[in-house]
Amino acid sequence: MAEEINTPQQEEKNAGCIGIGFSVLFPLVGIILYFVQKKSVNNPSAYLYGALTGFVIGLILRAIAASAGA
Repeated sequence: MAEEINTPQQEEKNAGCIGIGFSVLFPLVGIILYFVQKKSVNNPSAYLYGALTGFVIGLILRAIAASAGA
């Protein structure tokens, strides 16, 4: 029988909901989190999607505010 050799592997976590929330509220934070957590998280693209969502929401709110002010 062959014995299994236990090799230390770092378990990757999923992107946290707090980090994704900050990515939506502050898109720059999401971009930074993506590059910082790229190798230690299973789905670092969630931070980019959150940042993109926050950016789009910001554009929509600015368009609404500009049209209401005119």
